[in-house]
Amino acid sequence: MLDLTGIMVSSIMMLIVILRAVQLDRSLPWFERSPNPNAPPSGLERLRANAAGQIPTWRKRKP
Repeated sequence: MLDLTGIMVSSIMMLIVILRAVQLDRSLPWFERSPNPNAPPSGLERLRANAAGQIPTWRKRKP
């Protein structure tokens, strides 16, 4: 009888954890989409690349 109670309690607890994980996955996804490699860099990315010397001077100028 105690074995059955233990199995039932642990099964119910596992279901609660699984349901809660599914609910949280809707609002806080575990995996984010990868950034688009063809998208233009953001302002912060340009500043970091400029500080690291990765942007040639001829590309820094805007027309």
